[in-house]
Amino acid sequence: MAVCEGLELASQLGHSVLEVESDSATVVSWVLSQGPVRWDYSYILRQACRLISSASIQVRHVLREATSAADFLANWACSHKSSRRFFSYQELPRGLLGILCTDAQSIPYVRR
Repeated sequence: MAVCEGLELASQLGHSVLEVESDSATVVSWVLSQGPVRWDYSYILRQACRLISSASIQVRHVLREATSAADFLANWACSHKSSRRFFSYQELPRGLLGILCTDAQSIPYVRR
């Protein structure tokens, strides 16, 4: 589950203050322990809850349009069969910088 992997990476990199946004209301309710959890996700969700309780992390549901950058990266990873991590703007795939710039300016991104 991407939310849990992101929390784990942030923890490894020493980040303790995070805002997590997901377009999956189900995943948000699971992570916030507000809903029934599928048994096959219970272990990984326990790990996420442990990470959340050890840091200052806000988790909230957002509309799909707000997760354009994450969606772009997920599609890129699938098409390139890669789990690469990017640590600078210079490394980012072509096309992602435009999405990030519009997001930083609070301009709505319309998917094609």
